[in-house]
Amino acid sequence: MTILIGKQSMSLIDRRRKSDQELARFGFTMAALLGIFGGVAFVLHKPFGPFLVSIALLFSSFGLAAPRALAPIERYWLAFGNLLSAIMSRVVLFLMFFLVFTPLGLLQRIVGRDELQLRHKNEAETYWIPVEKDGPGSRFFKPY
Repeated sequence: MTILIGKQSMSLIDRRRKSDQELARFGFTMAALLGIFGGVAFVLHKPFGPFLVSIALLFSSFGLAAPRALAPIERYWLAFGNLLSAIMSRVVLFLMFFLVFTPLGLLQRIVGRDELQLRHKNEAETYWIPVEKDGPGSRFFKPY
């Protein structure tokens, strides 16, 4: 997703060429995470523990010796992260709506609350809600 402002791209993914230091930091971060997961799996006697530790060693060695080789991996990792965030944001919003707002709205209907005063009132002459008058200067700061 790219947003153009003038001639400058306001892309959500930083497409500039990464420095060797940034790529090395990516390699060490991946090595640390894979090392932790591999160590935990190794302690729990899972068969993929040594595999994760060996991948962690590869990431750390590339981070030290040739960080430029990690550039395509980092680019794909960021694309995967953007895809995952696009999916998960929709899942979280779906769950929030159907697990929080829908039951809350149903509960308010059952209890009989009418916060927006949308129900028809036969005895009412008007539905106008009186608003207190402010001074002329303060109305600018409180438009509603």
